[in-house]
Amino acid sequence: MSPKKLMALAVLAATLGTASSAWAAGGYIGASGGTASWDEDCTGLSLCDKSDSSFKIFTGFHVNPNVAVEVAYVSLGKSRLGSDFTSGGFNNRLRLTTDSAGFDAAAVLRAPVGSRAHVFGKLGVSSMKSTIDLDLNGRILASERDTSVKPLVGLGVSFNVTKQISLRGEWESREIKVAGDKLRISNVTAGVQYGF
Repeated sequence: MSPKKLMALAVLAATLGTASSAWAAGGYIGASGGTASWDEDCTGLSLCDKSDSSFKIFTGFHVNPNVAVEVAYVSLGKSRLGSDFTSGGFNNRLRLTTDSAGFDAAAVLRAPVGSRAHVFGKLGVSSMKSTIDLDLNGRILASERDTSVKPLVGLGVSFNVTKQISLRGEWESREIKVAGDKLRISNVTAGVQYGF
């Protein structure tokens, strides 16, 4: 079964399962930070920095107690690859730097764990603008920018500190395309969510 059909069935089941209960419709906002890990090939390179700090700002709306729709701005930091070499008696540095940021839109399905915690899954799309720069000794030799729209998946857990404030941790995976290459990026974040 395709991910789209699976998500549609899960949304339908969650909606039917809560149809007779009180609706918990309402919005929320939040922010989180963490680490993004880039799936880069570092074979033969002297520099291989495949992780960087990341952050996101998000907002959403609970359709019912188990289903929400959410949008977010996400910055995934940078990956840095490179090599040092000697040419003509001079030491040289060749660096390839990739950065990515953009917007997500996703459906969020959640289930209670006890009275104050929830686990949730996320499925949606991620529109990321990515830039790749090639520089030699600090001088840009080439630069390319791409925008890609790819599937987004995620898993997480939230804990209600108060009725309106929750702590939230999650893992997300998305793919970007830049300079003809596809890269997968995993993002682990922790943050705070405020409901209204």
